[in-house]
Amino acid sequence: MILRTQLALLAGLAVSLSASLPSYAQNTVDVPRPETRNYSGTITVDNAQIVSVHKIQVAAQADGIIAELLADEGRTVKKGDSLLIIDDRVARAEVAVAKKEFEAAEKQAKQTAEVEYAKKASEVSDAEYSDIFRLYNQGSATYSEARRKQLEKERARLGIDVAQVKHEQEILTAEVNDEKVKAAEVRLELYKVLAPYDGVVVQRLRDQGEWIRSGEPILRLVHLNEMKVEAFVPTDGINVAQLEGATMKIAVRISSQNVANYDAKVEYVSPEIESRNIRVSTRIQNQMLGGAWLLRDGMIASIEITVAQ
Repeated sequence: MILRTQLALLAGLAVSLSASLPSYAQNTVDVPRPETRNYSGTITVDNAQIVSVHKIQVAAQADGIIAELLADEGRTVKKGDSLLIIDDRVARAEVAVAKKEFEAAEKQAKQTAEVEYAKKASEVSDAEYSDIFRLYNQGSATYSEARRKQLEKERARLGIDVAQVKHEQEILTAEVNDEKVKAAEVRLELYKVLAPYDGVVVQRLRDQGEWIRSGEPILRLVHLNEMKVEAFVPTDGINVAQLEGATMKIAVRISSQNVANYDAKVEYVSPEIESRNIRVSTRIQNQMLGGAWLLRDGMIASIEITVAQ
């Protein structure tokens, strides 16, 4: 009786413990998939920024002293304009030497006298061998004399090949010297720095007479013909994919009385979201007004992006 009572108590305790233990199969939580919500309306951003599409530091491509600084701050330059010239006297001398070497090699390559002489010598050796061979058959010449003339005939024939190979080498030497001239001319061009695109020189970093090394910046150049409008758009409540190609209205306050308005479309949507904002941008054409560019790097703009569902 006592034993049955103890067994019943143990069984009840086991049931109680199993009920109190967590059941991972029963308590799994279904994680909802993120919902993509479409948004229809206008997004307004008041702190969009106008930035230059191209702005670089123009660097030297060769070592030397700045002989001429042709572009000062504020100057508008066209693509291909000379910005500065580095002392190139040594480079010009190298071009002159390379040209003289090419001229000499070219004259030598055009000279075919050795090949022609080798051919004539071979003809003479052939004739002498024929004569001595005929005399040998008549018994008027020895076998050794005939063999010697045959050897001279073979040597003269091989002389043609040697002369032709030498002439081909001379042609190749002339071609190599021609390439040396081109390389020297390329090196000479490195002493002249050209504007890579239309722009305005905004800062001069070095002065005329200074020694400069290849790769060191000399000028800062900004391209103002085309500007970029950048803005950070809140991503809350919108489907980011809707921003691609969305209509954009841009307003830039030029002065207290003047506002420049532009119609565009979103051209770029960043693949990264930063603090629940995403960067979008578009490009607009700048214009000159009264001899000055209307838009400047760093201006603030207001934009309205119309997102259609």
